[in-house]
Amino acid sequence: MPLTGLQLETYKGQGGAKFHGNDGPLKVTIDAKRIEKTEDDFLQAVEQLGYPVIDDLQDTVPGHLGFERAAKTISIDGKRLDAATAYVHPLLNDGNHPSLHVLCESKVNRVLFDGNKRAIGVEYTPNPEYMVISSSTERPRITVKARKMVVVSCGALGSPLVLERSGVGSPDVLKQASIPLVADVPGVGSNYQDHNLMFWPFKTNLASTETLDALYGGRMSPEEAGALGLMGYSSVDIHGKYRPSEEEVKELGPEFEKHWQAEFRDNPSKPLMIMASANTFTGDPSLVPAGAYFSVASYSAYPHSRGHIHVTGANWKDPPDLDTGFFSEDVDVKMQIFGYKVAREMMRRTALYRGELPYGHPEYPAGSEAALVDLDAPLTTSGKTLEKIKYTPEDDKAIETYLRKHIGTTWHSMATCAMKPQAQGGVVDKDLNVFDVQGLKVIDLSICPKNVGANTQITAYTIGEKGADIIMQELGLARPKQESGQLNGHAH
Repeated sequence: MPLTGLQLETYKGQGGAKFHGNDGPLKVTIDAKRIEKTEDDFLQAVEQLGYPVIDDLQDTVPGHLGFERAAKTISIDGKRLDAATAYVHPLLNDGNHPSLHVLCESKVNRVLFDGNKRAIGVEYTPNPEYMVISSSTERPRITVKARKMVVVSCGALGSPLVLERSGVGSPDVLKQASIPLVADVPGVGSNYQDHNLMFWPFKTNLASTETLDALYGGRMSPEEAGALGLMGYSSVDIHGKYRPSEEEVKELGPEFEKHWQAEFRDNPSKPLMIMASANTFTGDPSLVPAGAYFSVASYSAYPHSRGHIHVTGANWKDPPDLDTGFFSEDVDVKMQIFGYKVAREMMRRTALYRGELPYGHPEYPAGSEAALVDLDAPLTTSGKTLEKIKYTPEDDKAIETYLRKHIGTTWHSMATCAMKPQAQGGVVDKDLNVFDVQGLKVIDLSICPKNVGANTQITAYTIGEKGADIIMQELGLARPKQESGQLNGHAH
């Protein structure tokens, strides 16, 4: 049976049921705690700027982009869940999977190969962060043998390092790290991709019970926050995907326009930017005055820049050579400048807006129309039209300077062991087998050849599900229909 994302979830959120599952391990529903006042306020500002408000961003209608009230992934008891609690813990606790063993507090060093380049096991060592022994004591190297296959699933930052320490990778990288070559697969560790992220914070007139700032800043106890429902509140109530108009594309310059025409113009379902709201200041609360803030996350859905991650030595303790590549392509800066301007215009049209928090915004030239403001009342009232800020080239340079200093990760790393032809920098084939060795697969976000215009959590789960199906087919195992949303204990 073909794998689809529908078998992952049990969905109780807004939107059409045909785009969601109803018997999977991921329990998705509307969050129990929401600040509807700020939701309504922000969404009316979205509509003022001409963006649609929709029920469900998962709707596959072509060009169906816009802004929605966000659904959350939670477990039945109201706690946020992850892959371990959704997939692994139930199998460990049901008493029906005696062959499933999970070894924690350990570091994988490398995969072991025999003389025919077949993976025959894994070498690991206890993680010294959890060992009550002298830091000068050499940790033992322990081997686990494999009869059928070895699966590496250490993520886009971990899997390429494991492969390189095992002798699979670029000969130049391995030679510099003094690691014997097992297989010449130069794509390992290259093609690093992420979503470039900025959180733009704004001052508001919100009460201390309507954001997480008092809790984060220590002005509200966990007990008080719990009584208000804030301990289970993610603060993220709005999601959105959006694109620039043709006029806005031209404003971003000829280089960006060329990229737009090649990658986006003829694909109306492909967003340029993704947005999420947060009823809080998302940075260190000690850096800003006590207050109630609202932040708008803006991240590029498909950054053009590429980076890499490689080993510098044969031991897991050796620091990696990581270059995210952020903003190595100027078109990515243009995307973020556009995203910032949209976020600011949306906030300027809300009733909660009281200006920008200076700590989290560019410093503009004296006399600039784009200068930050500090307000006692909203800029807009019912029926009043608000003109957009007109940014000068000097203003745009100020935004770029700030972005280059502060751009961050969304923790959506991927593509460092890409599934594509080896001649094009690929590392795994269509069945997730690592090229030029036997009995070794990689199953995680590192296998994506290109980015995805979304949070990568569900992509990771889908890769895991599909990888489990491939493994079971190769081993002659059937996937029971009633457990179609689970790994079923066969992919470790």
